[in-house]
Amino acid sequence: MPLLEAHGHTVDAPDLPGGGEDRTRLADIDLSLYVKRVVKAVDAAPSKPVLVGHSMGGVSITEAGEARADKIGCLVFLTAMMPMNGQYAREISARVPGSLLSRSIEMANDGVTYDYKKSNVPALFYNDCLPEDLFNATQRLKAMPRTVTMTPVTTSPERYGSLKRVYIECTLDQAIPLSLQRDMQKALPPDRVITMETGHSPFLSAPGELAKHLEDIARWAGV
Repeated sequence: MPLLEAHGHTVDAPDLPGGGEDRTRLADIDLSLYVKRVVKAVDAAPSKPVLVGHSMGGVSITEAGEARADKIGCLVFLTAMMPMNGQYAREISARVPGSLLSRSIEMANDGVTYDYKKSNVPALFYNDCLPEDLFNATQRLKAMPRTVTMTPVTTSPERYGSLKRVYIECTLDQAIPLSLQRDMQKALPPDRVITMETGHSPFLSAPGELAKHLEDIARWAGV
């Protein structure tokens, strides 16, 4: 955020329901609440934003893109889930059986939320991050609402299909392996693909490079 703001961009990184400082009860959260939070940010933007979704955030920006196609300059999938109409995140991730991600998920007894094995988190999300960034990031990790991963997205060619889309693939990602990233790109080809030689969290491991890519995308999208 500070790198982009230093170049005159307005940046908003809202906490999704149940994440960060948000205190919404996980049992009350579904995909529609995530989308409402993103749409609220889009509606408040001073101009058409570049909407960046990281990891599971790709599901949220997909639905937000459908809802606000006329207000968004571009969608950026940052080593993210990029579902087609009718698909859901768990369905996509299940295409890589035996992956580190699948071996790391721990379901709560009530079946409402899931978390990740703490011993696997460094390799899964932060394999190329500095120790202090790894520590700070892991302190903010929370359990996630399972329903969000099991809800199919609904998109149309007229709205979502009209948006410019960019996929930033991260070649060292252990959470969404490169093979899966490229399968999604093949199934739903984006307008541009950018490659970063990083793990799952380039905003921590290569923030300068990522900021430059986002600035280039904004120029390309004309926003």
